[in-house]
Amino acid sequence: TITEEKIIVEGPEGPIEVTFTPPVKQPDGSYVVTGEIPPGVDGTVTVTVPDTSYEDESGNSGEPATGNGQVDTDVPTATVTIQPNGDIVIKYPNDTNPDSIDTSTITFTDKDGDPVVVDLTPSTDGKTFTGKVPNGNDTDITVSIPTGSYTDVTGNPGAQVDVTEPVDTVAPNVDIDITPNGQITLTFEDDTVPSTIQTGKITVTDKSGNPIVVEFVPSQDDPLVLVGRVPEGTETGIVVTVPAGSYQDDVGNKGTLG
Repeated sequence: TITEEKIIVEGPEGPIEVTFTPPVKQPDGSYVVTGEIPPGVDGTVTVTVPDTSYEDESGNSGEPATGNGQVDTDVPTATVTIQPNGDIVIKYPNDTNPDSIDTSTITFTDKDGDPVVVDLTPSTDGKTFTGKVPNGNDTDITVSIPTGSYTDVTGNPGAQVDVTEPVDTVAPNVDIDITPNGQITLTFEDDTVPSTIQTGKITVTDKSGNPIVVEFVPSQDDPLVLVGRVPEGTETGIVVTVPAGSYQDDVGNKGTLG
């Protein structure tokens, strides 16, 4: 008689509930019961078979037995980081088998569920991948890694991971207004960071391309509005150029040519 319910299983965090199958007779006359350690165990597991858990056909109690071994049934879980500027980093746990990672199953979608194309670049060890949301997106981005699209070195399938964060990869713009009396007003978009505006790179030239010295200063009411005036005595067509990258928004997108 074998009472498999009396078999004791201890893990690194204490007792583990394991359901054993009923005894199965083998060709040599012995009996085998089997059980499976549940997910979430990583460490030494000890199995104890008490003398009261089985007996022979004459009613003699069996000898107690103990065995142990290293077990890992932890489900590996990747981490996903999405920065406001669209930078994406996917990190897999250290015990992930790099050859098991299938990045083709990873999806990137916007707030409407439409796909967004993001190219991923692996690290040297193949366990970290980086990518960037293309320019022109101002939306929530969801990165989804399917269950089983990666495994650890013992074969445990990886967990499903879904992360959603707002992303802005739209380059800020500047509006340029020139009045006939020579006043120049530069109005930067609301998400521009005033401290990133490099006024020293703004150029003003006449119709022949000759430089005109104009000092730009923030308006009293709004630091995102710069004003300047063409020197008196100037009568010509003028061109005001705000170079691309001479200002940035609050997530680091470089401004467009103005």
